[in-house]
Amino acid sequence: MAVRKNKFGTYSAEVYDVNNRKIRRNFKLKSDATAFETKCKNEKREKMLVKASLRNPEIIFSEALDEFLSTKLQLRPKTVSKYSFIIKQFKLFVDAQELEYVSEFTPDHATRLLLELTKGRTVPDSDRIVIPKPKTVNGFLAVIRAFFNEEVLKDHILKNPMRHINNMKVEKTKPEYYTEEELKLYFNQEMDQAYRLAFRGLLYTGMRIEELANIHWDDVDFEKRLITVRRKPGFKPKTSNSERSIPIAQPLYDDLVKVQQNKKSDTYVFTSVDGHKIKERTLLDVCKRISSNAGITSRAFLHKFRHTFATHLVRNRVPLERVQKLLGHASITETLIYAHLIPSDMHDDVSVLNVLN
Repeated sequence: MAVRKNKFGTYSAEVYDVNNRKIRRNFKLKSDATAFETKCKNEKREKMLVKASLRNPEIIFSEALDEFLSTKLQLRPKTVSKYSFIIKQFKLFVDAQELEYVSEFTPDHATRLLLELTKGRTVPDSDRIVIPKPKTVNGFLAVIRAFFNEEVLKDHILKNPMRHINNMKVEKTKPEYYTEEELKLYFNQEMDQAYRLAFRGLLYTGMRIEELANIHWDDVDFEKRLITVRRKPGFKPKTSNSERSIPIAQPLYDDLVKVQQNKKSDTYVFTSVDGHKIKERTLLDVCKRISSNAGITSRAFLHKFRHTFATHLVRNRVPLERVQKLLGHASITETLIYAHLIPSDMHDDVSVLNVLN
């Protein structure tokens, strides 16, 4: 390898690249020619170290992130969308830090990432500053940690640079639910029968909205009075525990019998007004409008019906283990958020201990 001055005042660099092919480049400045020569030397040295297992290969950041995302495409659509968004935002951060290779990401970069994630942002056309919620930040960090863990397993890096970053503390909030009075106000409002059936379906089964939207008539057993949540083409339950059979409460059973006699869809039980599959966004907008018209001042959201289902079961002394199965929770820990609702008047329950005196 050498840098020589040409008779025209330019400089040429003759080098051998990583594949041992001779390359000759001309430069106006000697410094540029020297820099090119140094770059080629470093690349050859890196290749030799990698080949000798003395150094991990340099992996391009964007390609590694794309490969990581491709392994998540079999997950539920909502989860894939979440991963896609986080990877896109992380790529922007990596580009802003001018990082090309995965190995260049250090613990200091991880600290900067956390600061960026927790930073307040001003809402456009407003003076209002929004602080990201700890749960949102933790979700972002979990995905990035998983990415670097996979890079460690692939021997692309030695350690996960996110190891020192702790999750933010999340204040446990009690689940919001509709009171009996609010439910009366809600269902006394005028609404299309398709929407009424959907809301009553959420209330009397505790299903998640994506579960309700994917219930087919084949999933309803009128004889045994059961609705079964199961996987099918285009729908994958959240967990294996989410596949379950839910007893149909009498009010909903009566509704389903009537609807079955004049079905809007031969496939879906709970449909849109025009008989198509329910869209979460549309149903949420209707839910908020009805709640507002009913004068309900508490927050209106679809998952609130699921909380209401669980709350009224617990308050009526249904054991948490049974509530867990009805909700399709993978762990009893998830169901324990309703434990504070267990009736406090348990004198009869402990009276059996009186004989011990």
